[in-house]
Amino acid sequence: MMKPTSVHATSLCLDILASDAYKIASTQDIIGFYPEVLDMVRARLEDSPYMPLSNPEQDAEEISNRVIAVLQRCKASSPYCMTPERILEWFESGDRL
Repeated sequence: MMKPTSVHATSLCLDILASDAYKIASTQDIIGFYPEVLDMVRARLEDSPYMPLSNPEQDAEEISNRVIAVLQRCKASSPYCMTPERILEWFESGDRL
């Protein structure tokens, strides 16, 4: 069964990848997205009753770092490098990107 955090993180990545801000951002700019991404992850974790987490702040930071990694990877290679399926699979696996 898929983890709800993986689905939320994938959805967040896809929302950002489709944004105008991302399209004009440099890889350095993407690092600056971190505080906003962290806020969005926290909000998604707080709003979901399906995600009981032992350490919500640490989990939010880890998920945010992984979202930033996906965004940087896509910017460095191709905006189409990560399909929704690949992003979800990566979040599910816990592997390094």
